[in-house]
Amino acid sequence: MLTPVAGITAAQSIVGAPSAAAAPTAAPGAPEPQTAAALDLVPNPAPAHARVSIDEITPQVADGAPGSDAINGIPLVTVRGTVTNASDEEISDLTLRLQRGPGTSQPSQVRTALSAPEQDFETAGPFEPLADTLAPGAEVPFEVKMPLADANDGPSLRIDQPGVYPLLVNVNGTPAGGDAARLDDARVLLPVMPSALQLLPGADGSELSSRAETSPASDVTVVYPIAAAPTRRAISPGLDGPAPTVHLTDDSLLTSLGDGGRLNGLLDALENAEQSDEELSTAVCLAIDPELLRTAADIAAGYEVIVDGPEEAQRISDAAPKASAWLDRLRDLAADHCTVPLPPNQADLDAVAATQSDALASAVGDGPANELTRVLGVESTTDAVIPTSGTITQQTVDQIPALRDSPLVVASSAVSTPDSAIPTSGVHRLESGQHALAYDPYLASSLAATGAIAENPRYSSANQRYWLESDSPAARLQSARASLLAPVLANMSEAATTEADPTSDTADEAGEDSGEPRKLLVMPPAVWTLDDAGVQSLLDTVSGQIEAGNMRPLSLGDALAQAPDDDPVRLDSTRQGLPITPDTLGREPAREEDAEGPASGASDPGEVERFLPTDASGQPIADSDPGAIDIDTISRVRDAMVRVSTLRHVVDTSDPTANTAPAFIDPLRSEALRTLSTTARRAGGDGSIESNGFDADDPLAGPDTGRTARQASADSLDRLENALDNAFESISLIPPGAVYTMASPNSPLLLVARNGMPFPVRVAVQIDTPPGITVENQGIISVPASGSRTMQLPTDSDQSGTRAGITMQLVSPDGVALSEPIDIEVQTGGSRLAWLFMFVAGIAAAVLMFRRFLTVRRAKADGTWEDPSTGYTSEPDGGRAEPSHGEGSK
Repeated sequence: MLTPVAGITAAQSIVGAPSAAAAPTAAPGAPEPQTAAALDLVPNPAPAHARVSIDEITPQVADGAPGSDAINGIPLVTVRGTVTNASDEEISDLTLRLQRGPGTSQPSQVRTALSAPEQDFETAGPFEPLADTLAPGAEVPFEVKMPLADANDGPSLRIDQPGVYPLLVNVNGTPAGGDAARLDDARVLLPVMPSALQLLPGADGSELSSRAETSPASDVTVVYPIAAAPTRRAISPGLDGPAPTVHLTDDSLLTSLGDGGRLNGLLDALENAEQSDEELSTAVCLAIDPELLRTAADIAAGYEVIVDGPEEAQRISDAAPKASAWLDRLRDLAADHCTVPLPPNQADLDAVAATQSDALASAVGDGPANELTRVLGVESTTDAVIPTSGTITQQTVDQIPALRDSPLVVASSAVSTPDSAIPTSGVHRLESGQHALAYDPYLASSLAATGAIAENPRYSSANQRYWLESDSPAARLQSARASLLAPVLANMSEAATTEADPTSDTADEAGEDSGEPRKLLVMPPAVWTLDDAGVQSLLDTVSGQIEAGNMRPLSLGDALAQAPDDDPVRLDSTRQGLPITPDTLGREPAREEDAEGPASGASDPGEVERFLPTDASGQPIADSDPGAIDIDTISRVRDAMVRVSTLRHVVDTSDPTANTAPAFIDPLRSEALRTLSTTARRAGGDGSIESNGFDADDPLAGPDTGRTARQASADSLDRLENALDNAFESISLIPPGAVYTMASPNSPLLLVARNGMPFPVRVAVQIDTPPGITVENQGIISVPASGSRTMQLPTDSDQSGTRAGITMQLVSPDGVALSEPIDIEVQTGGSRLAWLFMFVAGIAAAVLMFRRFLTVRRAKADGTWEDPSTGYTSEPDGGRAEPSHGEGSK
């Protein structure tokens, strides 16, 4: 039955003006309606005429709980939502009905119906009028109700078995100038528990009750992510001043840390959920991004915060109290919960390994746990590694030392049994001897679809990928709730089958043994953009099942400590690829400044490629996965990290003023990890590399999936390279001039080493001289922060009157070039010229001395010579006259 929303009358259903809060008419980034229709996208992200949005379904779980709406004791299902005219023409005679598709209790099949055609939803109620006319851009709310089973001989959903059932809201209407047609539909999942069916006419209440009582409880562990999309950017050291700063690309982190923000809401949701169920805390393990901790701690410590704006950066003065308060709350939660670090900035571990950078390997290896201890004061409960992509290759594990002996937490679709089957959820032993805790990819995919940023993860089933924004946020949240309960319903179904026939094989498609409860690891996406109310509702669902005895809380440490299956498995990425041709690979466009060739030590593409996931044909998964990080980006990050390591190596740590250097250099490493971040890499679009308007010559324009993340990665890499360019340019060598004239063969050469960075550096001068000129190198010198150092280099030349070129540049202590080379023209005085000068000077001195001798001799001869030492004059006969003292002497 179609029920008007309170306050909506029949007259008001003729909507003649668009609502001020009209819902979006198409999914973000969706293709044009004509293209969507031609591609036959199901569900349709860009309907041509009307768009249906489901806002609420009650009950969220059909369990017959007291207070639920019912007719004659039969639960009543209510779906509320909105229909919007997405066209520029009026639509008339709008009608609507509710339909149901076949139910299932198998977790792997739950989400399949979300992209099934409307014809599969065969159980249907009658079409009932919704609005006489609907103007362009206008919207009308609806509320449609149907009982779970037959009541009063009216239409019903005809559900008589527990399971997860897909519902569809179907809207018909007549576009202007056209015929009546189906305009759009919307889907949502409804979990039905045995308790909701016990009062149905003809139901075997004892049998349904027995299912719940005899079914084994599933061990449940909740990995609770505390992470944010990385926004801290790299800057040239000292660019924002002599003190370290926190420079952000936008204010999303600051907003998230405050009241009403997402990160604050995650703490609210957990605290509220655990107040009503203390057992839930046993199951919850906080998975925390160490880069988020580092940034929040720096803000709380009083670092100046600068936020990029549309025109100019803004300096934020009130960020510290907000970050400090949030960290205090997180410390309190961490003290009472299991904790485990996530890869910093949600970096793709395969991409990190492909860079072959020791610094990045350390950052994702031992560094994260240390950051938890430094900021939160707690030790990581486990050394488990949780790739945010849900997958990892064996080559990556072998490449990064810290991963080799750590248990891995991955999607079960990222692991293969010896016969190439997907193993069950739980602990498995890899062929290498390591343990891997595998989680249900179907449930994780449902959780990844919730929130403001919905993703089709790499590990998701290809036949369950679709344009997620076609569904409303409320519908995606409800579908995640249904996926969360599917394992419980599967346990009940198998328990009932086993009780009826103990010899039957009730193993499901995952190969679980009869009667063996599923191990449930709840794994939301690392950056979970679901609001606090939505998060708490899912936590409350888990709490309700714990209270009902259908789930049993199990800590992550205990889950990892369980004995693995006997048969070894292997890490496997082959089923993650899609059969798309390599020419649609989403790579970065080549930059003009890179045209001259790679930098020294540049990456070999073959060396990079061997660490990356491959599809079944052995080709890199980047050829078919729009979320994969391309080889060009990885190679550029690798080259950038060589320069970051050089910069770190030149810091003069013997100088006390160098203690701030890490605060300037660490953000450069963080920017590299941000470039390799998995966050939003598979958001938008339908999870395929093929999309509307894809241009292989301009990958940043498509495909739709991951487009925003690809652009963010490209911007991040450009910032990193620019920051490094500026840093190296701030270390320079200043010559005395274009031409330096040597006054003598050993005149010293004067040079000035300049350091524009806010910490002291150790450098050396690399000198290239021509034959005949020798310049003595002074070795490694220290140049003070934001200062300079004058050097006098002893220089010898055995040439005369010539010009010779000398090339010099500053290098690191291990010989890596820092500054641009400078060329100096040296004008030599020359040794022959010097000898000529000395000879002429000697002749002149001899002549002067001879003339003096003759003068004295003549004076003595004529008696006019006066001895300057005594004042006596000589007589011509050789005697001595009295000294003359001048006039008036006595």
